[in-house]
Amino acid sequence: MMRHAKGVSIGLDISQNYISAVELELKGQETTLSKSAIIDVSGARLTPLLDAANLPAENGFKDIIKRLFEKAGINGKNIALALPDGSAKTFLLEFEAIPSENEKIIELVKWSLKNKKNIPFPVEEAVIDIQTIGPSDENKKTHSVLAAVIKKNVLNQYEELIHDCGLNAEVIMPSFAATYNICHDKIAVEGSTLFFALSSNTLSVATLGNGAPRFYRTKAVDNENGELTTEVLASLNYYS
Repeated sequence: MMRHAKGVSIGLDISQNYISAVELELKGQETTLSKSAIIDVSGARLTPLLDAANLPAENGFKDIIKRLFEKAGINGKNIALALPDGSAKTFLLEFEAIPSENEKIIELVKWSLKNKKNIPFPVEEAVIDIQTIGPSDENKKTHSVLAAVIKKNVLNQYEELIHDCGLNAEVIMPSFAATYNICHDKIAVEGSTLFFALSSNTLSVATLGNGAPRFYRTKAVDNENGELTTEVLASLNYYS
């Protein structure tokens, strides 16, 4: 899900309250935004959940995505898809050693999740993808793995929607992972960075060391009651 897809210039972001589409253009060494559009879907009853259906049977999203692409003037079919953070679970795991093959690392992640019971459904029903971060501590030499976990039937809902729209999702990832990958080159500097990503009512917080995630958590917030401001200030106070 989370790996970069070379040549994919179109992004579709599905959120609880909106969907947006962008198309990027490479000009020399610079990547620029050439087309974009956003549509409010707060009345469409999309509910980001880890272990239950996210989209109602009659959701109208096919027509909404068609209108979105027409509004943006986007004609391409191969896309990168960002899902709501509430639909998937993202973990930053540490291991003393990791295999060289991604498949074996995923098995290691499954073993860790199963032992810690970190997801509300059987590991056998999960689709897992990973990004290796590298040694997280120069002294301990532990390796960090960013893992995205989504229930198969939840992922199937989104894949079927994209297929019905005549699109092909070359890469699928949670919103946080998509935002991190976009911003990575800008924050891959020496020192520490506190990274916030807000998607609808879900706040993701990550601490980055030399551009790589060292801590991550996500939390549902009610901004109408001031929870977002409280959570951001608490994170700044705790992690800075």
